[in-house]
Amino acid sequence: MNPILQQFLIEARENLLFLDKNLELLESNDGDIVNALFRAAHTLKGSSGLAGFDCVKEITHIAEDLLDAYRSDKIIYSDQLLRTLYDMFDEVAELVDIAEESGEITFIEQERVEEFKSSRAAILDLRDDIQDKQFCEFNIIDDVIPPFGNLFLNDFQRLDFNKLSFDTKAITKEEFETGGFYIIDLDLPKETLELGNDPFYSLYLLGEENVISIYIEVDESCENIAKNPIVWSSRIIAIVYSNQNDFENAFYNFMEDVSIYPLAIKSFFKTELDLKSSDCLKPLIADIKLFLENLDIDGLIDLLQGVSKDLQKDSLEYFLINRLCYILEVNDLNTELLNEMVGYVVDVLNIDELYTEVCDHNTTEDVIIASQKEKKASKPMAKMVKIDLDDVDKMMDIVGEMLVIKNSLPYIAQALNFENIEANRRELMARYDEINRVTIQLQEKVMEMRLLSLSFIFDRYPKLIRDISKSLGKKIKYVESGGDTKLDKTIIEKLADPLIHIIRNSLDHGIESPDIREQKGKSPEGTISIKAESLGDKVYVSIEDDGKGIDVQKVVQKALEKKMVDVEALEQMSEEEKLMLVFHPGVSTMEQISELSGRGVGMDVVRQSINEVGGKISLSSTVNVGTKLVLELPMSVALSNVFHIKLGNANYALSMDSIVETVQVPKNEVEYINQQPMLKLRGVLIPLVFYYKLLSSDIDSKDSYSLVIIQTQGQKFGFVVDEFVNQLDIVQKPLAPNFKNHPFISGTSLLGNGEVLFVINPSRLYTVKEKK
Repeated sequence: MNPILQQFLIEARENLLFLDKNLELLESNDGDIVNALFRAAHTLKGSSGLAGFDCVKEITHIAEDLLDAYRSDKIIYSDQLLRTLYDMFDEVAELVDIAEESGEITFIEQERVEEFKSSRAAILDLRDDIQDKQFCEFNIIDDVIPPFGNLFLNDFQRLDFNKLSFDTKAITKEEFETGGFYIIDLDLPKETLELGNDPFYSLYLLGEENVISIYIEVDESCENIAKNPIVWSSRIIAIVYSNQNDFENAFYNFMEDVSIYPLAIKSFFKTELDLKSSDCLKPLIADIKLFLENLDIDGLIDLLQGVSKDLQKDSLEYFLINRLCYILEVNDLNTELLNEMVGYVVDVLNIDELYTEVCDHNTTEDVIIASQKEKKASKPMAKMVKIDLDDVDKMMDIVGEMLVIKNSLPYIAQALNFENIEANRRELMARYDEINRVTIQLQEKVMEMRLLSLSFIFDRYPKLIRDISKSLGKKIKYVESGGDTKLDKTIIEKLADPLIHIIRNSLDHGIESPDIREQKGKSPEGTISIKAESLGDKVYVSIEDDGKGIDVQKVVQKALEKKMVDVEALEQMSEEEKLMLVFHPGVSTMEQISELSGRGVGMDVVRQSINEVGGKISLSSTVNVGTKLVLELPMSVALSNVFHIKLGNANYALSMDSIVETVQVPKNEVEYINQQPMLKLRGVLIPLVFYYKLLSSDIDSKDSYSLVIIQTQGQKFGFVVDEFVNQLDIVQKPLAPNFKNHPFISGTSLLGNGEVLFVINPSRLYTVKEKK
């Protein structure tokens, strides 16, 4: 990815987040807030221009006009103003998401931009073509291309032609303030130096790195200059990168002598040279077209350089061909610009038969836009995260300690002999303790850096809620707290989609329509709140709405219809356990299926995703009051606290969070009910799971069984193992793609002796047991 684009995407997310969270405060007309919103939009526009993200620049320019008019009291607050601003920044956010995923600048349909312009015109009550050009004292000429092309040498390596406008365009006040590439024409009278104005020092003030190319013409003889070195007229024409502030600082004393033209690609070809004869180029038209169709730029350059040898060096055709060859050599032009540039040169040379039909390389904006529309609506996680520089410094300190310890080991090895084995052993153990201490520090620091704020996923929900509530015709207030709570990156990635399922359910058949809410004596505006907080090594995320709640009797009826439970089991269930039946596949209380929900296929996905990261779900609901769902999540899954067991000769591990206890029971205490082995433990019957394919062959010949009592998904069962080993912390690695669908193994780790440890997912283990 282009580094400038990469930096823009990072900054854009911050500004878009600020705008999304604070635009609703626009109605307060607080000067500080309005100015902060304007600055965020202005920064977006400026940085997108530098990155060459022209469509973002165009949209944010329109938004900036509206915010500027509002803060200047030229317009008053209206729902249309807020809705238009939200729509524009939502569009920018989608463009940023696509660019981050593809690594390339994306495009937008021009019709969409025109819609925004029409909205701006309606709100400001003005025509879109009215522009105020009186924003500075310089003579800005943005409606013609100056004929200075041949005055500049072929030395434009620092320019990216893909980011330049092909033709001239109107310059706005904001664009001039932000900065861009310009041609400046300093037509200086004789008394300029005599009055103390040094044009060369003025150019120096712009910054040497910002002066791309320069042409100097002195209208005085050498003899006269020798007689009076400070009285002579001159003309300086330069290509520069600058902005209004720098121009004013550099040319403050002679602004009236400076003309400024926005730099366009045509500027490099426009000249007053005469066309001599281009007949020798006409036989090559077919070859030129073939090279373009095949994108053979090297072949095109060789062809043009060969024919230029036969052209007169003072002719327009010689200049144009050589300038085109140079630009093609030093720039990797996109296909559209390549065709446009060659087409322009061909047109000027009057051999425009070449461009009767421009070949299609399937890289036009329409094709790119179409492919973007086919992408999934769900947004990807950001590929870039910020890391505190202090954390990097601390890691460097830890690595430095590790290097010192590592360097001490060869000395111990060199001193090793039979006479001092005990002393060397103590020395090695001391080094082991140091390595263990430093490794723990490094591990803790890396684990800490893996933690991301929940705002990474929370930030997408305001737009989601706005879009869905708009389609449903509902008024929704979104309340969020605890976005700075941190979770492991892996958990956050797995949490994003389940939360979207939950929010959609709340919006679609949780919160009532405004008229029904008013009939119930509620506010027509419903509320969805998301709260996150960390307690110990757990993070709790709650999603709550003030909708109609869940009718437990309907849930029970659906579960009975689907034959998921029987009447006898229901009688033993608590109200919460009955509510939890909504997490079974096919259970839905909706009478009608909508595009958003009602099929009963969402909440079981939520349960599965939360179980996979070792989390738990609790649900409470009151009819006509609302529903609250709480997710209990481990802060990190990279480091797991597990219990090491053996099945046969293989090593397995179970998460300590899922283990209730471990017991050894005599073989004769196991009972069989309907051919299912059961154990009566402290008066409660618990089903047992035997995996004979994994257990040792003599497991049933032993006097007792070793059981791990596991609780998962509200179910308790005993898992028979060959041997209890010990409790340990491991760094779990995911399974390879070929094995990711294993029935109950979720990952692996390595023991200190090099043997593989297989990590069992207890929820999957129980699912397999149910199937068997």
